[in-house]
Amino acid sequence: MGKRVMAFIVAWLVTYGLAVTAATQSVLAYLEALGREVSFGERLGAIAHDVAGMVIPYGALILLAMLVAWGVVTLIVRTRPALRLAGFVLGGFAAVMAIHLTLRMVFDMNPVWATTTPMGLILQGLAGAVGGYVFFRLNRIAIA
Repeated sequence: MGKRVMAFIVAWLVTYGLAVTAATQSVLAYLEALGREVSFGERLGAIAHDVAGMVIPYGALILLAMLVAWGVVTLIVRTRPALRLAGFVLGGFAAVMAIHLTLRMVFDMNPVWATTTPMGLILQGLAGAVGGYVFFRLNRIAIA
């Protein structure tokens, strides 16, 4: 059980870190398109600020979405072990996409500005897919 929990925590941290970094870089790219120069130090500072500032709202949403998605995937892969890798990668992608698409459809809002573009939305989903891969790699044996 401890290995699964640690794998989940690491995968959540990877997903959250990548998602926030992608969102931050999208905003900074928009600022640069408007003519504002952004230094490497400002980029790092913005990432650190956003990682610390978004952990409660966005990090918590990612955590809950991953718990649900990977819980469903775990039930499926117990009967179809060959689907483990694809299941956790697609489950991670779907979990993060579900957050944004649900909030957009139900509340007509985009809590992460970067998701207003298709590329920004896909980058968020890819962060979840990478998290799913990390979870699979760290937890391969424990799921069986």
